Amino acid sequence: FIDDFSTDTTGDYTVTHTWTDGGTGQFLYDSAGGRANVLTGDNIALQFSRSLPATDRGRFSIDVLPTQYYPSGGSIYLRILENENNYIEISNTDGYGAGSSKKVVNGTVVESHSFSEEYGQNNSYHIDIYFTPTTTMIKAFGDTIILEADDSPINVTEFEIETRQQDAYYDNIEFSNELYVILYEPDDYDLFTDNNLDVKVISNIGDDCHIQFVADQNTGDESTLEDSGAPYSVQFTGMVMKDHTVDAYIVDSTTRIALQGSQTHDQKIRIATGGMYYVGIGDSITFGVGDDISSDDISSDGRNAGGGYTPILNNLLTFELSKPHTVKNEGVPGALSADGAASISDVLARHPDALRILTLYGTNDSDVFLPVPSGKGLNPGDPGYPGTYKDNMQQIIDAVQGDGKEICLAKVPVALARCSTCDPYPDPPSQGDKNDLIKEYNDVIDELVTLNNITVIPPDFFSYFDLHYPDEYSDWLHPNGLGYQSMADLWKQALTQ
Repeated sequence: FIDDFSTDTTGDYTVTHTWTDGGTGQFLYDSAGGRANVLTGDNIALQFSRSLPATDRGRFSIDVLPTQYYPSGGSIYLRILENENNYIEISNTDGYGAGSSKKVVNGTVVESHSFSEEYGQNNSYHIDIYFTPTTTMIKAFGDTIILEADDSPINVTEFEIETRQQDAYYDNIEFSNELYVILYEPDDYDLFTDNNLDVKVISNIGDDCHIQFVADQNTGDESTLEDSGAPYSVQFTGMVMKDHTVDAYIVDSTTRIALQGSQTHDQKIRIATGGMYYVGIGDSITFGVGDDISSDDISSDGRNAGGGYTPILNNLLTFELSKPHTVKNEGVPGALSADGAASISDVLARHPDALRILTLYGTNDSDVFLPVPSGKGLNPGDPGYPGTYKDNMQQIIDAVQGDGKEICLAKVPVALARCSTCDPYPDPPSQGDKNDLIKEYNDVIDELVTLNNITVIPPDFFSYFDLHYPDEYSDWLHPNGLGYQSMADLWKQALTQ
């Protein structure tokens, strides 16, 4: 089934007015744009639906353009369903929080995952749902979500789209059972610390086909594995320490000849095994605010991007140690050490393969108008210890070490003023009141290194930038591009000693 709305087909759909407290919605044809148009309003929702050829595996796709919500938020629900108790649903909002994708079997939600963000008005979205009895892949709103916890088939016979307090255009609806294979694990540029490579695909093949996996095709290290039963996955073992490519093909189960089609082959590139996985956490200085050199914003291997010190550090470590590296950036502008303590569990969950956590907090804690006490010389149980910089940093250390990873601390850089837009301190800026507290934080870093047997010597960003800020700061608090290059070099020296 394909409908590109090149002609008015709105009469072919069933329209249901699901919320009419504020009036009745409209399902119209936009002849100028060649698309369907749903108009609602405050306390108004409309659903349009259509039957589909019954199948438990295939692909559904649609283009969505939200244009206006009422009065302060709107939402969109898309379902492909067997019946009201068995379906796959995508929902998202603008104004009510990020939505989710879920699979419902016999009226029970068997798996659900949230989107990372809401949709936005006047942004175009292409939505794909690849579904099989064992696995569902959803590509929507900038995320790829995998549902694989339940292998109950959904024999799809219908789709329905409900638009609530939201105007939107819909176009290019397609429902197809054309054969596909899609690699979803690993992804391009992924890095693994061991020498094994687990590979997963989603495919709608039947018993007359297999999935053929090829690592490092057309090289001396080429290796081939096959899987004939869903869910389709293999493990390549003993991989050489380097970047790899992985290809997946749909092949005839008898002849092993690859089938031809638009989606019968997929490939992922630059997947490293035997590498080193680091994560940088901290505030805007970790994030990379003030970086004015764009040429080093992406690491040479393409693994790290966004500027700051992390992609540069990847390059330095990869060259120095002749080993693949990744340095993920979890910096959050404005973050305090307390925020780091509150979020560290989520960071660790996002990076289960990380070996080292590179940690830099303190610039925001040292706000002279609302300072966080350093806790210097205090220990757990002492009066005044809870809520101090030392307490917060110790919580981060405990979480990282408790997760079997290595914590690496850095000393807080010098501040040239009370804030990034305040009047600068007179020379020498290191004597300013904000730096009095930063110096105490850096003394606490030394205490924490000793108390926790941390082996990596903290890079001393305070002393370095106290000498080099005239050329290496972008404002009163943040390094510039040259400064981030220096941060990367100082981290490299600390991590390779």
